[in-house]
Amino acid sequence: DVKPIIAIPTTAGTGSEVTMWGTVWDEVNKKKYSISDQKLYCEAAILDPLLHISIPKEITLQTGLDTLSHSFETIWNKNNNEISSRYAEDAIQTVFKTLPLLLADLSNVQLREQMLLASYHAGIAFSNTQTSIAHAMSYYMTLEKKIPHGIAASITLPYIAEVYSRENNFSNNLLLKLKGFFEECGVSTNLEDYNLSMNDFDNIFSQLNSNVRAQNAVINFKELYNLIRNQFEG
Repeated sequence: DVKPIIAIPTTAGTGSEVTMWGTVWDEVNKKKYSISDQKLYCEAAILDPLLHISIPKEITLQTGLDTLSHSFETIWNKNNNEISSRYAEDAIQTVFKTLPLLLADLSNVQLREQMLLASYHAGIAFSNTQTSIAHAMSYYMTLEKKIPHGIAASITLPYIAEVYSRENNFSNNLLLKLKGFFEECGVSTNLEDYNLSMNDFDNIFSQLNSNVRAQNAVINFKELYNLIRNQFEG
């Protein structure tokens, strides 16, 4: 028998309290595995922002960015639907508004609560769609370059957003807001700042066609590759 799960999240990032997924990271063989089972859905979740007061700034940032990535990847996704979009858009606006303030006031319970709810809403959103290309690209960065997951899963978002905006009804104002958000949080989106090279992205893109998460994406891989290559050559 499987015991019911009562989840009490102690970070505001994964949203796993409302998904049926888990991960196993094999650092020896440089592989990340996903597990999926209906039995991993929680019977109940307790969201208590008081448990988050002691989270350090770096973890607060990284998990907050993971929430943002989950939200955008829900929208840029073949499995997207009206309900998932609604939750994702709500989470995006909350993270934009809240995370920069929280990074300057880590003990603020109200801000912690808002980020916890954003993570929860993002979890509901991507539980309908799975993640997509940003997460697919991030696994190499974390396993090979030791870039923390939340950073690795988010630093390509402005590049993906730019490609997406060329072919879809994506607000240029939102794209500019996304770029400004990273600056406000003190996070560089210059890929070279993370000891990444074009050779790394050659390796990353060579693996995307066989990556299940990447196949959820609604963007053109070639255009994204060329945009990233232009940064390194520029």
